[in-house]
Amino acid sequence: YHASLLNSGQPVGLGWDGVTKASQPKVYPMEPPNDTDVDATIKQVREDDLTLTDLNWNNIKNISDEKFIQLFEGLENNTHLESLSLTNVGLTDKTAQRLAEAIEKNSTLRVLNV
Repeated sequence: YHASLLNSGQPVGLGWDGVTKASQPKVYPMEPPNDTDVDATIKQVREDDLTLTDLNWNNIKNISDEKFIQLFEGLENNTHLESLSLTNVGLTDKTAQRLAEAIEKNSTLRVLNV
């Protein structure tokens, strides 16, 4: 600890006395709103729709716990869904636990983004 504060053994400029430059943050474009129909996709998952291999619910607000549970119940027996994205959707501990139980039983899901 003491040696690091004194920059012992550090090349010049790489210790605490090194130069740091700030830069402006990059501005990224806003993502378009996600207009995925929650009820329709729950139905597709529960019915094991072979055309549904990628489901993206990212950034959908106000999804109830009941909707998540319906989705995860369908996920348990679904054999076609390969990718599920659920970032920024307000998963709770209760629903996350239910998701964990569902993916233990699902053998086809390859990508999970939470």
